[in-house]
Amino acid sequence: MEKNNELSAKELCRMIEKLFNLTVSEPTMSRMRAKLVWTLKGTRYCQSVTEKNKKERYAYVLRCLNSNERFQNVIFTDEAKVEMESNVTRQWHRKKDKLHKRLRSKPKHPYKVNV
Repeated sequence: MEKNNELSAKELCRMIEKLFNLTVSEPTMSRMRAKLVWTLKGTRYCQSVTEKNKKERYAYVLRCLNSNERFQNVIFTDEAKVEMESNVTRQWHRKKDKLHKRLRSKPKHPYKVNV
């Protein structure tokens, strides 16, 4: 769990059987994981941003604040898309773990089809 916090109970059972030649049921694995204070949370993603872009974004925000920009002449739109990569939506962590350990980097422009 420390090395891969995205393992399901079924995958953990298989791993234990392979490594130690022991058969453990999924409900038993789930109970043991709960006793060890592991809890399931949705994965939170953060955008992969380079240091150069962080500085440029910060400068842009300061310019907008200094000029009292209200974006009243901007039209915001939305689109439906289908992404071509698999992203984990849940992962296990200990309750005492900090948020930054659960963040996963995600490409800014993954392969996708706009509909």
